[in-house]
Amino acid sequence: MWASIVVFPPLGLILLWMRGDWGILRRILATLAVLTIAILELYFVYGLRLDWNGNMSQYSISFGWHAKHYSEVEASRARQQAEAPPAPRVEEPVVEPKAAPAPVLLKPAAVSYWTDFRGPRRDGVYSEAPIDTAWPPPMLWKEPVGGGYASFTFGEGQAYTIEQRRDKEVIAAYDPLTGRELWKFSYPASFDEVLGGPGPRATPVYHDGLVYSLGANGDFYALSARNGKPKWSKNILTDNDATNVHWAMAGSPLIMDDMVIVTPGGRSAAC
Repeated sequence: MWASIVVFPPLGLILLWMRGDWGILRRILATLAVLTIAILELYFVYGLRLDWNGNMSQYSISFGWHAKHYSEVEASRARQQAEAPPAPRVEEPVVEPKAAPAPVLLKPAAVSYWTDFRGPRRDGVYSEAPIDTAWPPPMLWKEPVGGGYASFTFGEGQAYTIEQRRDKEVIAAYDPLTGRELWKFSYPASFDEVLGGPGPRATPVYHDGLVYSLGANGDFYALSARNGKPKWSKNILTDNDATNVHWAMAGSPLIMDDMVIVTPGGRSAAC
């Protein structure tokens, strides 16, 4: 019976209730223990996950979704590497049409100023250029990315984010016009919790040629925006004698004057 509970909990549960030498209370307690074992086995062995939508109001049950999705990301990046790199973009001057113009897509600026979470003033206001309000907008490209909740920031004509890819966090730069991965920097780190799922939570920040990125477990990196090479790094939890919270490090770094500010918590006098 005990072997059946571990190998195949439903069979173990049947054998448990067939025992005639156990009272009803003992059977109920044992049933709760078997159900707990079954749930843990489904989660850790078979990859059971609850995939929630954005407002946590509905979900689907999946097995092994993470491994399948990471394989899709890897296949996409391998395909990109096999393709010839695109020719350097040359910004052409905008010519005002003489006749009634047909709707056109606005070209993104070569260097965008959307360098922080929700914009440079963190108020969600975009004032760089007119916005095409036609809905739905045409899809220019689509590529799979790793797990997580980070959005994108822009600088030097590139889009930056942080993702979970298997047992590593990956800071990556993308071409916003093609979706091609321009560079990536990875390090061992993994975070997953039942309500939010896998991956880092905090959007990176671009400032003065550097990308500042904070991972779910407190890994804090400053990298060159041009090639992704790290300038320095530290773990803000270890550095401040802090313990990670249930939902992980989710606050984007904040650039203020000559400082970059993060919020690890902890007992250190620096907090």
